[in-house]
Amino acid sequence: FSDPMARTAFILFLLLSTPVGLHHQFTDPGISPNWKLVHAFVTFAVFFPSLLTFFNVVASLEDAGRARGGTGWLGWIMRLPWGDPALVPLALVRAFLTVKMVPRRVRVMSPYLPIVLKSLSQDLGFEIELTHELPALQRAKDSLFKRFT
Repeated sequence: FSDPMARTAFILFLLLSTPVGLHHQFTDPGISPNWKLVHAFVTFAVFFPSLLTFFNVVASLEDAGRARGGTGWLGWIMRLPWGDPALVPLALVRAFLTVKMVPRRVRVMSPYLPIVLKSLSQDLGFEIELTHELPALQRAKDSLFKRFT
């Protein structure tokens, strides 16, 4: 769909994903809290080139479907070359990731996000006050406490 967008996404992947591995060492006391914060933002920023890539691939598929006569909001999907062995795995993987993995990641990570933010804020010298704690957050805290004691 867009060559400049694909190139931008590639460059962003190179710049943002190279230092991402440090997020596995957030509990290491030898790493400065400032570096932990920088790497937390970089880890979350990798989402943007992924989003650019996803948009570029879907827009390319839509262009191909419309070039084959597809009309309407989703009518172009039926006009894609479904007999092409390169398209079917791509479409199945996209559908699988969208339906199964994205909600699962949100569900798994959402209870831990307040804990990570509160820990980072304390390391940097300011306090985040949680207005209320959800039952899932309390279970996550209990699970982490059991794991490290």
